[in-house]
Amino acid sequence: MSATNDRSPVSLSVGPNEITTYLSRSGWTKAEGGRVAEVWIPNAQRKVVQNTSYELLVPLIETAPDFEVRVEILLRNLQRLEQRPSDEIRFDISRQFVDVMDVSAEHDLDSSVFPLEASHKLFLSAKRMVVAAAAATLKRRGYFGHSVPQRARDQAKNVLVGHTKPGSYVVPVISRAFVPEAPWQGDQPRLVEEVEQAAFDRRTLVTLVRGLSVLYELAVTSDRRPTNSQIYDGVGEGLSYELCNSVLLSLRDPAVEAFDAGFKWAPAVSRPREQDEAFVFPFGAKENLSYVAQGLRRDEEDREHVIYGWVEMLSSKAEDTGGRVNVHAVVGGRHRAVRMQLDAEDYEKAVASHKRQSVVVRGDLHLEEGKQPTMDVHSFELEQQLPVT
Repeated sequence: MSATNDRSPVSLSVGPNEITTYLSRSGWTKAEGGRVAEVWIPNAQRKVVQNTSYELLVPLIETAPDFEVRVEILLRNLQRLEQRPSDEIRFDISRQFVDVMDVSAEHDLDSSVFPLEASHKLFLSAKRMVVAAAAATLKRRGYFGHSVPQRARDQAKNVLVGHTKPGSYVVPVISRAFVPEAPWQGDQPRLVEEVEQAAFDRRTLVTLVRGLSVLYELAVTSDRRPTNSQIYDGVGEGLSYELCNSVLLSLRDPAVEAFDAGFKWAPAVSRPREQDEAFVFPFGAKENLSYVAQGLRRDEEDREHVIYGWVEMLSSKAEDTGGRVNVHAVVGGRHRAVRMQLDAEDYEKAVASHKRQSVVVRGDLHLEEGKQPTMDVHSFELEQQLPVT
């Protein structure tokens, strides 16, 4: 199953890290450890439930000739303890560090079939949603057109698609959520390119959830047609013409009664603060969606730039309301310290994030040759936990 690594950054392997993470989350504790293998035993709570002191041997060297054999023995033991098929357990172990978006089309046909043309549109909708969200992760704009960043286009290559599921035609889109630890240099974490690229996948999905949430509110739940101001405010959350049009693409097919997008965050990775997990766009929302898309189509200028990084410098005097900070981020492929002035509320967030969490900042970015970059801040938010020193 590790063959996916040759074609995509997403890993669905059942390796030592996935196995030990699954066990620790399922009521097991490491009792002994070595270079070749570890012994895991049920913790106190699981012993009560299972009434057993069973031991599991976890192999650690994936290149060992007997690694797969040891994994199969482990799965059979877990099958007896959990009373469910080993294939289900293997599936759950392999999904410890991936996020899954289920894109589906509701229809009134037999659950085992779906029109070929409609299925093609559904897959294309999924691809366009990923690209649109990746573009909005880099900068906020209502309409990208031919200006979609190449990195956003490439994001479609960084995800996998699972086998379709019966019922409403469901297409699982799988992206990695596991972010490798960035090693520290002195008292500061390094922003290495591999870490930033891995983090971009989860950031794209978070942007997608936010954009869909705004679109759902404007086109489905609202009892009145949205104003231009409401539509343009949604751009700041990741809404774009491209995202709106990706939903419309499937809804315009006569066989589709509703377009759904549901999200399952990786069980072994901290959840983002987004709580909405499913959005259903019915056939009847097409008119509102088209209206929103038309409004976004006229918004061709960059509204905001988005940077992700960590606070490396804080400065505030007693008489100041708020303060000045430098955020270390990768901007245009270069490591830069971006200077910004924050109000009192955002400055407190910066203080709370220092050496603990990365931040995501939206605003007007000013880049001049030979000068330190600056940003006029529109939004300053905490993002994800930084590795511990």
